[in-house]
Amino acid sequence: MTREQEEFIAVHGLTEEEFFGFDKFDKLHLDGSTNIPDGFTPNVDGDLDLRLIKKIGNGFAPRVGRTLYLNSAESLGDGFAPQVGWSLMLDSLERLPRGFAPYVGESLYIQSIRKFGLGEDKDAILDKLKDMDTYERKYKENIQGLYDVLVCIIKKNIEEEKRCFYRISKDRFGKRLYHLFSNVPREFRRQIKIDGEKVVEIDITASQPSFLCLLFEKGFAIESFKLILEKYKNEKFVKIAKEYKMDIYKYMAVQLKGAEYKNDPVVRVNMKKVFFQLIFSDPNSRYGYKKKKALCDKLFGPDFFPFLCKLSELDLGKDLSENYKNLSFLLQTLESKYLNCVMDEMGDMPFLPMHDSLVVKKSDAKKVKKLFKKAIVDNKLEGILSFS
Repeated sequence: MTREQEEFIAVHGLTEEEFFGFDKFDKLHLDGSTNIPDGFTPNVDGDLDLRLIKKIGNGFAPRVGRTLYLNSAESLGDGFAPQVGWSLMLDSLERLPRGFAPYVGESLYIQSIRKFGLGEDKDAILDKLKDMDTYERKYKENIQGLYDVLVCIIKKNIEEEKRCFYRISKDRFGKRLYHLFSNVPREFRRQIKIDGEKVVEIDITASQPSFLCLLFEKGFAIESFKLILEKYKNEKFVKIAKEYKMDIYKYMAVQLKGAEYKNDPVVRVNMKKVFFQLIFSDPNSRYGYKKKKALCDKLFGPDFFPFLCKLSELDLGKDLSENYKNLSFLLQTLESKYLNCVMDEMGDMPFLPMHDSLVVKKSDAKKVKKLFKKAIVDNKLEGILSFS
């Protein structure tokens, strides 16, 4: 961290996690005597009040649940990209900077801006926001159109059209199966029916932490990867994962937020995002390197971050676009291998594969759970994989 960032954190009694947006504020108010340094990315559930702030550094990208108030700033750094749930209120600013890219859920209020970055004027920016509204409207129309086509095909009962529409494909990256419903939100998937019957979803508990633990314990059949595992055994991660029954997100909530947040569903979602950012982003990126290392060391011990770095430098010979995607490839491959063991035993039972779960008829749920358990026993994965 820069000296300016460290001083800012000390003056306001913040943590690095709060400064970089890993931990949330309920609401945040900073007074006019404060200069905000580069890279401040607060995550605020309620309002973020920055009225009378004079200077804001580059890369200011707050996430705000309700309203962001900002006026009277004489210096606003480039890359100002707020994500605001309700309203963004900008008033009496010296200028809007280069890279001004807000996302606003409800309303944007701009008044008394003296200058706009790189010759952009107020009308041009408002036109961009109108374009965003248009894209959103078209997206909703496309979703409705897709639904109408689906209903039409179901009513027509034309077998060839159905096969084309429901076609399942296997991706080359992690051997996952994809189909029409792969990216449908869970809330909507609950409305799916198979043979006119309601469905349930049998899924692997804490899939990514579980397969990461499996990777550390049993390895992977790639020689260069074995050498990394021999050097970085990650015994602390394995011990924690087993102690918490693979629910790494619960462990992280206790460590970063406190024991009272152990079973908080909102905090759990945030911890899952943090975990995914740690293991799936580029660990060797200069931006945030020290922050990621410090967090990994604190949570999972000294082997974890070096393991991520060394793995991201390795060429697995799988034609991946970036080597930092190696871990994602390995985990998805293990996940697919396990689910294939279950699907091979399904026989005539209809189902939909959903990455780390299977959607099945409610009447078949008990049978499918027995198959999940059998696959765990047959592959000697007790104590690592579980399902719900």
